[in-house]
Amino acid sequence: LVDSGSSLGPSDNELVLAETRERAEAHARIEIRRDDRLLDSLTRPLRQRDLVRRLRVAAGLDTPAQSRSAGSPVMAAAGPWILVAEDHPVNQQVIQRQLAQLGYRSVITGNGAEALTRIGERPFAALLADLHMPQMDGMQLTLSIRQSEAGDEHRRRLPIVALTAAALSGERERCFQAGMDGFLIKPSGLQQLREALERFAPTRGAAKTKDAARPWRSADGPVPELDR
Repeated sequence: LVDSGSSLGPSDNELVLAETRERAEAHARIEIRRDDRLLDSLTRPLRQRDLVRRLRVAAGLDTPAQSRSAGSPVMAAAGPWILVAEDHPVNQQVIQRQLAQLGYRSVITGNGAEALTRIGERPFAALLADLHMPQMDGMQLTLSIRQSEAGDEHRRRLPIVALTAAALSGERERCFQAGMDGFLIKPSGLQQLREALERFAPTRGAAKTKDAARPWRSADGPVPELDR
C-alpha cells in the first residue's frame, strides 16, 4: 500500500493511497501506462470495508466480482441473518441492498452448492433460493436441506423462500412439495420481500406473534409475490 505522494518507485502488486479520487485516477492512468503492476487505487479517508475488500483482491483471496457480491456478508443494524442463493451478480446486489434496507444482515452465495456449505456458519433466520442456478438449483438445495433436517431431530427447520424470474405452470406447487415455505417472483419489491420474511424472521420493531416462525400453509391464502 503506497501513498501517491511517496518517492518510492513502483513495486509488484501495488495499491495506491491518494488524497482525492481525481488524484488517484490520474495516478492510476500514469502507472498503468508505465507498467502493469498497479492493482488499484484508494482515496482518503479510508473506509475499513473498502480497504479490506481491495486487500483481499490484491492478496488473491477474492476475485473483483466476489469482493463486490458473492459470499460477502452485509451488515445491517443487528437484524436477523438471511442466506441468499442467487447466481446473477445484478440480482445479488439488488437483494443484498433490499435486505439491508429492511434491517436484515445477509450472506450472498452464487449457487446452491455454495449455500449448502455455508448454512452452518451462523443461525440463519431464512434462506432465499433462486430456482435456476448452476451446480445446484433452489429445488435441489431445498431437498438436500430437508433431508439433512429429517436426520437430525435437534436441528431447527430453516424457512426457505423460492425466487424465480418466471412463474411456470405448476412451479409454485412443486416448490411447496419440495419443502419450501414461500414463493416470490423477481424482481423483488421491498414490501413483498418484507412480508415474505417477517413471517419467519421479524426484524426489531416488527410484531412477534406465535405464528412468526410458522411456514405458509395453503389455508393462509396466497403467498406474496411480485408484479411483473
